Amino acid sequence: MQLNKTLQLSLCCVLFLCACKTNKYSPFQKKGFVTIDNNLTKNSEISSLVKPYQNELQAKMNTVIAYCDTPMERLLKEPETLLGNLIADIVFEYAYQNNISTDMSILNFGGLRTSLPKGDITVGKIFELMPFENDVVLATLNHSTMLKLQEYLVSQKGQPISNAQITINNDGSSEFLVNNKPLHASQVYLVATTDYLASGGDKMKFFEEALEIKPLNIKLRELIIQYFKDKGNNKEPITSRIQNRVKISQ
Repeated sequence: MQLNKTLQLSLCCVLFLCACKTNKYSPFQKKGFVTIDNNLTKNSEISSLVKPYQNELQAKMNTVIAYCDTPMERLLKEPETLLGNLIADIVFEYAYQNNISTDMSILNFGGLRTSLPKGDITVGKIFELMPFENDVVLATLNHSTMLKLQEYLVSQKGQPISNAQITINNDGSSEFLVNNKPLHASQVYLVATTDYLASGGDKMKFFEEALEIKPLNIKLRELIIQYFKDKGNNKEPITSRIQNRVKISQ
């Protein structure tokens, strides 16, 4: 009887040790490239799982939210564009609603990634226009930093701005107006922009000297979509004008 108990105990110990043993597996490795194209076989289970979400996303992206009364092209080498003015105005108006002391807005042509056609505008088109997760912010700049902003506009020969005008002369000098007034040495200015530009993006290094950067708790894409929806709901077309905000003397 004692022998049987000893055998049973030994067998249990062996089984326990085997169960606790960690098996080591060599990772599967395959050298070379895997071509991803239409020749790949679809996994029907995954496709059926994804399909409802894909349909829902497509329906959302294809939703018409506004009507554009004129084509607005993505132009990178013009001092002022219809598209740039439109988006700069949207940012300025939103910032002004949040703080009536907002003086101007500035964006960059490179951040607007596609043109807007004349006709119906969908949610998907706004995602094409603004694919980035940029937030709208309000920067507080003193007079010396505003002068650097002015120099930046001269060096770039324009960027999208709102509630401001600049004339760039042949000799490199310029006249800069904000709120239709020249810069004042004792004044601080509130400039609406995006967090990307406020961190020095697209060579806007002057923002690094900002006295304060305040988030306005909305992404630029969301702001554009909301603006377009409001216009659509009110049966108002999306429109823009060239207003000589950036003039280059010939």
